[in-house]
Amino acid sequence: MDSKEVMDKESKIVFKAAEEYETKGEIKQRCPRCNGKLKYYGAGKSFSISCESQCGFVHNFRGL
Repeated sequence: MDSKEVMDKESKIVFKAAEEYETKGEIKQRCPRCNGKLKYYGAGKSFSISCESQCGFVHNFRGL
């Protein structure tokens, strides 16, 4: 799998995790790298999704 395919797969998981958190208050999606639990941090229109383990998976999104 090339890097673009990996990024697309990770982005889909992250956006689904954010949607789950915003609608249900919990995330059932798992980290695409290590299968660890994902955490959501929100601040205004910005948010971050990261893995609880030490695999280094983090996605930050900034709102306008």
